[in-house]
Amino acid sequence: MGGIDRANPGVVVGRTGQPTVVPRVTGRVSRERPVEVRDVAFLRANTDRAVKITLPGPFTMTRQAKNDFYADDAELAMDLAAALNEEIRDLKAAGADIIQLDEPWMQAFPEEARRYAIHAINRALEGIEGTTVVHLCFGYADLKIWVTLVPCDERAR
Repeated sequence: MGGIDRANPGVVVGRTGQPTVVPRVTGRVSRERPVEVRDVAFLRANTDRAVKITLPGPFTMTRQAKNDFYADDAELAMDLAAALNEEIRDLKAAGADIIQLDEPWMQAFPEEARRYAIHAINRALEGIEGTTVVHLCFGYADLKIWVTLVPCDERAR
């Protein structure tokens, strides 16, 4: 992605409240080249079944970057959504039947999600034909119960 400085990462508060090292946004975000198109083309060439591909959603990508360029995270999310839309169009052309956007951070930051996530997701999927899915993960009913009932060595399997 253009506008991302991977060599000088930033730190943001992660989903669990801990500092997390992330890519730093230092310029206008743009898609420089396809990312997963080759994978979809390979899969399409080797199956006649439906092909689903998952991508991180624009809200989650925004939350997993240190924004040192845009005046507002909503603006960053919309540029990420535009880049995603370009990728999705190429994925569809390569043979993807189902596009899934993963948005786990919407659950962790609901107020910010209400403010701009839906707009960004709609932009990412703008003009895309066929089945699309938005997956909101990390919304486990009660993680404390899971940790209590399942020993750590079992969860690692």
